[in-house]
Amino acid sequence: MRLPEDGRQRTADDFQKTADSGPGGREGLDHEGGLDHEGAKDAGTRLPEDGRQRTADGFQKTADSGPQTAEGRGHSDTVTRGRGDAAMGRGGGRVKQKRSWREGAWQRSAWARVEAAGKRLDGKEGETGQRYLRERGLEPDTWRAWRLGYVPVVHGRKRIKGQWWDVGLGAAIALPWIDGDKLMALQYRLIEHEALRYWQKAGGTRTLFGLHLVEGRSVLVACEGELNAVSIWQAARDWADVVSFGPQGNLQRALQHLGPLADRYEKVLVWADEAAWALAAAGKLGDRAVALRSPMGMDANDMLVVGVLGEFLQSFRVSEFQSIGMSE
Repeated sequence: MRLPEDGRQRTADDFQKTADSGPGGREGLDHEGGLDHEGAKDAGTRLPEDGRQRTADGFQKTADSGPQTAEGRGHSDTVTRGRGDAAMGRGGGRVKQKRSWREGAWQRSAWARVEAAGKRLDGKEGETGQRYLRERGLEPDTWRAWRLGYVPVVHGRKRIKGQWWDVGLGAAIALPWIDGDKLMALQYRLIEHEALRYWQKAGGTRTLFGLHLVEGRSVLVACEGELNAVSIWQAARDWADVVSFGPQGNLQRALQHLGPLADRYEKVLVWADEAAWALAAAGKLGDRAVALRSPMGMDANDMLVVGVLGEFLQSFRVSEFQSIGMSE
């Protein structure tokens, strides 16, 4: 598949600034391997293939061959290196069959974790999580609207010599993927682990993050990464709805949900770290969609932290998307 020839991207040249458990606190032991966003375990088919992409600087290069694992390493390497991994829990011969998000038991368990993590984030026990989110430029009203939470210790499982062991992964921000009254997935942004960045409750499916806040405005922004979506919403919630497709590798699968949603909007902005992914996705959403690669290596949260995200997004709104294009 060739990338769209007329894909458009707006750069940020006008902004020449650089970015500088359960209720008891232990998240359950049924989490599946959660690689870094670019190497998520349940990543979909890659959108870009061997098409050529034009960067914001005007140079041609071959599109990236696909998602990479966390810090360039596979799960079997990284999971044994993070903080808390030495304190392995009990081993067992078998792991019970993984439940699905479609089951009532999974929904009850996941919602209980979301509620507990949200309450914890608002209390004294959540000060570490509060500090992390504030350092990312996010406000309390924002993290409450997105139902974010804090977990002191996320636990996963790792198979060692034929047995499954509990593995501590440290503290995390809980990121619930909500659609109506259903939890589709429960993702964790690890904030202490030295190698892994993300972990996920087993049995979930990542569709689109942020559907519970969609209100039917004229503009839809679909971006890479949950905290980028939260950042954009904080800066542009008065005039844009915002969803995230998660990692770039999940974009192909997310398009089956993003396509019907995009049909309800006058304009759609697809924002990804790499132009090839944004262009390919925008090309599948029709003329209403435009593509944006993270400008100057800064994603939405980077721009929020340095104070330029709101102005940058407003420039798209003022121009009504007419001048967004790949730099020549």
